[in-house]
Amino acid sequence: MATIPISGMVQPVLAVYFVPGSHGPPDLDAAARDLDDWATAHVPSPLREAVAAFRKAGLLTVSVRPADQLPPLPIELLQFMGLGELEERIARSSTHVVLVLAKDLNMPPRAGLWAALAAALSIRDRVDGVIFDPEALRIVKPEDAIDWFSPSGEVRVAQHIIVPFSIGERGLGWMTTRGLAKFGVPDLELRDLPPNLDKLSIFMNGVAQHLVEATFREVAARKAQVDSLELPAEITIDRAQVARALRREPDNAPTDDIGVTAAIRFDPDQSQSAPPMIRIERPPSFAGDTGVWLNHVAGELLGKTHKTLMAKTEGDSMQRAHERALSELPQIKERFLAGLKPGEVLFIKHGFPTTTGSREYLWAAVNRWKGTRLTVQVANDPHEVEGLRMGMTVLLEEADIFDWMLQLPGDRTEGGYTSKVALEEGYEGSPE
Repeated sequence: MATIPISGMVQPVLAVYFVPGSHGPPDLDAAARDLDDWATAHVPSPLREAVAAFRKAGLLTVSVRPADQLPPLPIELLQFMGLGELEERIARSSTHVVLVLAKDLNMPPRAGLWAALAAALSIRDRVDGVIFDPEALRIVKPEDAIDWFSPSGEVRVAQHIIVPFSIGERGLGWMTTRGLAKFGVPDLELRDLPPNLDKLSIFMNGVAQHLVEATFREVAARKAQVDSLELPAEITIDRAQVARALRREPDNAPTDDIGVTAAIRFDPDQSQSAPPMIRIERPPSFAGDTGVWLNHVAGELLGKTHKTLMAKTEGDSMQRAHERALSELPQIKERFLAGLKPGEVLFIKHGFPTTTGSREYLWAAVNRWKGTRLTVQVANDPHEVEGLRMGMTVLLEEADIFDWMLQLPGDRTEGGYTSKVALEEGYEGSPE
């Protein structure tokens, strides 16, 4: 079993940054009247009545403060998370902040969470500011948040947290969550990801949804008198949980129960200054290392949509593509060693010996490149290479490289010349 600390009561907070107009900071009594009208227009029943009752009970606090009395906004992080030009201009120039704080029971319908969001959105419309979520360290976009309200106050975790992803010195990824404190749960971390698996953020959202729903049930059962949650050491995350976390519409919800198993571990005595996190790990029941397991998770939750195309390596077009790739390899190595930008991943293609005596050319994500030796992780499903699995770590020599490809943000790429030939001349089948 895994024991996770949880809270029966939570305090969601939002901050609206703005520059006062000629009449000074907003009149909070007038802002309260605006909120009544805003909720009538945008919050569906019966959640609207729950929000009104929450406010009437005096559990929502709204106050105005000078911006310099609060910690400065993390502008660089917000830029990395997609801060818009207008939002940045308002954030940098803001002199005042409206703080919205709720004292909320951590169970559905989470009236305090929705009351705070409705108040922040209403005030933002009044002062033309930006809404900052200090727990998730992000800007809340009104055009998105206005659609988060549902009749029952259903929580879609992906709407309330962020999932940062970074690459460490070993060339492996580290993925975390930020914002689960508003649900009384520690944040999550997943270590040693292959660098090309940034899309596993959906898995993190699925695990977060699982924990939040389990917490809600425990808080409701114990009438908020609770400080811990007992969970199995291994949990199953299925596509339905991921769909709930990501707010997929019912028409697009998965009809199967495909899921993956993960181990969870919480060490309250982690020797670090930051709060301890729930670690997601490869379950002991899985046969394979962490890289193989994470590729399995990606395949099960994301699905496998790419067809395998074969092309003869001795063809003129393929040889020209191969020679071009090798001629540019020194510059690509230099770029990799200098440090790739966030969202960039370098792949190399190598021909692995098959059981039939031929070679199967597979892409692999590069972790490290020291001298002439590369540490890579297989990024394709091998068909005829005995003992090789997608996600496995392999050591290769620079001379073994057949092609290279640099994956860029926005589904853009550089290189990959031999794959372009395969798309034009290839066929479905097995390696020859």
